[in-house]
Amino acid sequence: LAGGGIDAVYQLDRLLTGVTDTVDTTFAVPHNLTLDRVGEQSFVTHSGGTANQVSIIELGGSGFGGVNSVTVGTNPFGLALVR
Repeated sequence: LAGGGIDAVYQLDRLLTGVTDTVDTTFAVPHNLTLDRVGEQSFVTHSGGTANQVSIIELGGSGFGGVNSVTVGTNPFGLALVR
C-alpha cells in the first residue's frame, strides 16, 4: 500500500519479482483495485470512515500515467468490474 509515497500503488513485473513503477494516489489509504476490461485504467478504492473517493490511474506500456478521481458513496470497499 505504501512505499513510493505514503499513498503509493505499485506496478510489478510479469514474474512478480520486482517493482517497475509506482504512483501516489491523491487520497489516503489505497485499498482495493480492479482494471477496466481492456487494461487501460486501474480503479482504486480508499478506506476510512469518511473516505468517498475512487482513484482512476491511467495505465500504459511504460508504466503509470495520470491519476484522477471520482466521488462515490462513503467508505467504498471493493470493485468487481468496470465497464
